[in-house]
Amino acid sequence: MKSHKKKIWIIIGTVFGGFFLYGLYHVVGFFFWLESVGPCGFDDGPFEAMIIKEAIVSDSAIVFDISNNGQLLVENRADSISPILVLRESNEMKWIIDLDVSKTEGYESTRIWKISNVNVINDSDPIELGFLGHWTYGIEYGSIEIDRSTGRNSFCLSW
Repeated sequence: MKSHKKKIWIIIGTVFGGFFLYGLYHVVGFFFWLESVGPCGFDDGPFEAMIIKEAIVSDSAIVFDISNNGQLLVENRADSISPILVLRESNEMKWIIDLDVSKTEGYESTRIWKISNVNVINDSDPIELGFLGHWTYGIEYGSIEIDRSTGRNSFCLSW
């Protein structure tokens, strides 16, 4: 009788162990797959804002004082052009980036016309911002990471 119960427990343990390993395999596989989706996951992007040579910055630009005697200006331009971000260090303009997404493949007819609720997450290098992006598909949370010395950047919009 004891031998019969032992065999039943071994079978039950083997079945449940098999289900556990099968589930674990799929959970781990899901996380590896999620990493391969890209830096934005299932969100929109990644986008790269264009570095431009000049732009008019109005008095209504939002100014953030950041580390190393810097200022980050956020300008929502009044016309149909996308917002810009400007880095000034020691009163000298270092770079200007334009948040135009229409140059990104698959987003050619899409545009951002305003960013709001901007907050500085990291003010050194890289500069990191969180914001609400007002764009073709509504208003979505966005985050951008910018190389302080070159202005190279990458950003995503979350739905």
